[in-house]
Amino acid sequence: LFTKFLIEKNLPLSVASDAGDLFRTLFPDSTIAKDYSCARTKTVAIINELATDSHNYIVERLK
Repeated sequence: LFTKFLIEKNLPLSVASDAGDLFRTLFPDSTIAKDYSCARTKTVAIINELATDSHNYIVERLK
């Protein structure tokens, strides 16, 4: 969901590197925030996979 937000708002992917600390500060009691570990590298991997899936979907629809 956060990766989608970064893409939709055209934010730099470097923002993802600080997101975990931000979430832990905003939600100190949350185990989800405590365990969040999707920095820039994982975010880029997610985007690349989504781009491939989207590309394949569009190609199939245009056939």
